[in-house]
Amino acid sequence: MTETDKASVFVELARINQEQLWRRRQIEWKINFLLWGSTAAVAGYLYSQVDTERIKDLLVIVYGVFAVTFITYVAHLLNCLLSDEMDMAWMHYFKQQAELALGLALNREKLRPHPSGLSKWTIAWKPETRKKYCWHFAMVVVTLLLMVAECKLVESKTKHNGDLKATEAAVARP
Repeated sequence: MTETDKASVFVELARINQEQLWRRRQIEWKINFLLWGSTAAVAGYLYSQVDTERIKDLLVIVYGVFAVTFITYVAHLLNCLLSDEMDMAWMHYFKQQAELALGLALNREKLRPHPSGLSKWTIAWKPETRKKYCWHFAMVVVTLLLMVAECKLVESKTKHNGDLKATEAAVARP
């Protein structure tokens, strides 16, 4: 196998890792939009059910579902984040190997280590990669704020309707 053939194999491997990374990021955003839309749909349904007697039971169930969904969502984002960093490490490693095979690598002292010897956590928590996490953090914060705001909206209408019913009952008494 010639050096050019080796380089083309490394370039192809780097491209595969890059495609995995972008596919995962697209899935992250699709999951975000699906979660935000379904959260709004649940809140809308609850808002329409405020006048029923079972609203208190529905609120407890929804709070539980929102809590479990949020924890699962954060765990999924963390896994995506770690996998993204691992794919980036492999992509850069293969790119560097292609440059070495073609004789293009100028600074051999700064060679990247082989990613299989590193854990995802070691790669993800380097100072230079931590600054990229602001988007993931923002997605989590937006999701949490959306869930809390929707629950507060339904609670406020529930409380308002309860106050109206109490006032109507007081007025109706002779």
